[in-house]
Amino acid sequence: MGLPLSEKLKLRRFIADLASYKATHTEFVTVYVPQGYDLTKIIQHLAQEQGTASNIKSASTRKNVQNALERMIQHLRGIEKTPPHGLAAFAGNIAAKEGKQDLQVFSVEPPLPLKTRIYRCDKFFVTDILEEMIVEKEVYGLVVMDRRDANLALLKGKTIIPLKKTHSEVPGKTRAGGQCHVFGTMIQSATGSIPKIENSHNPYVLKSMVMDNYSIKDSPITDKWNTKKTQVYKIQTKFPQLIVESSKDHLFLVHTDNGVVDKAAEELEIGDNLLMPEQIDIKGKIQKFNPQKYYNSFIVNDKGKKVLKKKRLEQGLLQRELAKKLGLKQTTISFIEIGKRNPQKETIKKVCLELNLNFQEFLSQYTKPAHYRHTKVFLPYQLDENFSQFLGYFMGDGCMEQDRVTFFEQRKEVALMYKTIFDGQLNIQSSYKFRDSKNYHQLRFTSRPLVKLIKGEFPELKKTWDSEIPIKILESKNEVVAKFLKGFFDAEGYVVRDSVGIASVNKTIILQTLLLLLRFSIIASFQEWDNHQNPYSNKPIYKLRITEKKSLENFQKFIGLTSFEKRKKMKKLINEKSDKSSVRQIIVPGKKIRRIIEKAGYNINMFPKVTNFFRDERRMSKQTFKNSILS
Repeated sequence: MGLPLSEKLKLRRFIADLASYKATHTEFVTVYVPQGYDLTKIIQHLAQEQGTASNIKSASTRKNVQNALERMIQHLRGIEKTPPHGLAAFAGNIAAKEGKQDLQVFSVEPPLPLKTRIYRCDKFFVTDILEEMIVEKEVYGLVVMDRRDANLALLKGKTIIPLKKTHSEVPGKTRAGGQCHVFGTMIQSATGSIPKIENSHNPYVLKSMVMDNYSIKDSPITDKWNTKKTQVYKIQTKFPQLIVESSKDHLFLVHTDNGVVDKAAEELEIGDNLLMPEQIDIKGKIQKFNPQKYYNSFIVNDKGKKVLKKKRLEQGLLQRELAKKLGLKQTTISFIEIGKRNPQKETIKKVCLELNLNFQEFLSQYTKPAHYRHTKVFLPYQLDENFSQFLGYFMGDGCMEQDRVTFFEQRKEVALMYKTIFDGQLNIQSSYKFRDSKNYHQLRFTSRPLVKLIKGEFPELKKTWDSEIPIKILESKNEVVAKFLKGFFDAEGYVVRDSVGIASVNKTIILQTLLLLLRFSIIASFQEWDNHQNPYSNKPIYKLRITEKKSLENFQKFIGLTSFEKRKKMKKLINEKSDKSSVRQIIVPGKKIRRIIEKAGYNINMFPKVTNFFRDERRMSKQTFKNSILS
């Protein structure tokens, strides 16, 4: 049952009177005594606070606090025992003009039992708990809607509290529209791939936010539409620096003092705090492939020779007849069947097709690669960490020809490190030399099978301006992804006074890398630079920068750099960064945190450095929250 109207009105006037008083400094004393609590303990606590108040530097504030505590103690001593519902008491100098004295004490037995003990010294009297008691307990939800619009509200007593007005952008029967992003916008799928929005479709499953608890879940695309919009809104954020282009009605999640709300792009204002994920979890999987098909020629084992001969005889074909059908010489068929020559892959494929044999099965069961001049190239059977790093470096500073892969490096130590790692893994004696005229170190891996494997399994790796991060990388486990990023940053990354970064004329790669880093909770900024003064290219430059300390630490921990010089710079950069973070913010309002602390029986004065957070006058990073409150 709610409170009687007379009690509710009386308490409302009492609260309004208290709210009308404001102090210049933190000198108003508020005390809440729970039902059944011993008043003597409250009085002893206030006496201790009175002694502590002698340390206040300002003479006038010190005097007002001590006087308010003294009046509060005298008032409580005049009460025999705690009232049945507890007690709320308030004391302070309520004089309108500074320097004047009008010391008053107010108290009231709440109409409902008090469960919380509070002592606070602030610029205002704390009335939140009393205010909650006069709030209507019976609340009704109101939904008013027509074909295109809906209004949501709460009915408390006779008061209607509007919550939200929504508008449907989906027209009737012919076509659909609504929240749109421009072509080229990258989206994160649940499997790890990062396609452009125009390439998405049903049944793609994307990462999206759960509004109830702000977690990330997997949501399938049910449909999509291509629509024409007359206006594009360009949203630029500051921490981190990002650019989002959308239609005016695209909804963004905005953090306010009242919690997280939806705002359309056209409603956003300077100073709004938008939500973005701090980390994206992708399980990933092992990416396997059959490297045999990329070798040039093969040795057919004894079982394979017998299978070929048996199949030929079953079809009643002589060697010369089979050879004629395939456009080959009889000696070629003869040499294959007796093992005198190692046939090319295409030759084996032709023979298998003519004899109704599965080419891939024959290749894997009855052959092994034949290596040129006793050089046995080890092509990987799956995308492991080392080969992923090789591909990352190749995407940044490599090129391919018909039978070789070449790297170009500014630092000798890095070039030699890559030579040592990959000579061993691939069993290729790569060539190294310093190109004096070009001022770079050249590393060259000569192997046609290696080139074929890269082209066949990672077709996204093309020329600099139109490459993308291979889908096999994106859908791999984090350990493999981390090594790919290490290779890419080894090739293209830099460390300067305030950040670790990477730059490219390829916007897609930079945006994909931006999302890929979130798998390691590395939050980076995106910048576009005008490059029209460059005599060699007028394409814009896209930059990715990591500036936040936690993100730099995560980069160092999960990814790292090969260059000793870069590692040394990054270590210094991290050591000189402060723990202050403009991202990774607590999204729960400070007032709500304060109520949780007080209900747990703690005094807010235990946290003097963050009292403005409890008044919702500032935001707080998670690190500061941990250090200043949780610890």
